[in-house]
Amino acid sequence: MKRRKGYPRNSDIRSAIYKVFRDGLAWHPQDLCEAVLQELEAQGLETRFVTEKRIWRNYEWMVRKGWMRDWLEVVVDRKSRKR
Repeated sequence: MKRRKGYPRNSDIRSAIYKVFRDGLAWHPQDLCEAVLQELEAQGLETRFVTEKRIWRNYEWMVRKGWMRDWLEVVVDRKSRKR
């Protein structure tokens, strides 16, 4: 019997985002989602229901919490509406 792949948690997505930036796989915003999905699949996780919105929400959360810099310069400051 074939074992099912696990569904990724937000922590799995955040660790994949870190790895993508550490390995230099995403230098443009359009490359981030594909690179993160490939990394999650390489970890053996099911990515069928992981959306781009969920990946970007985790990226934005990490930037706002100060866990990482906004390397892609896409997060807008809520108060001043500047990047």
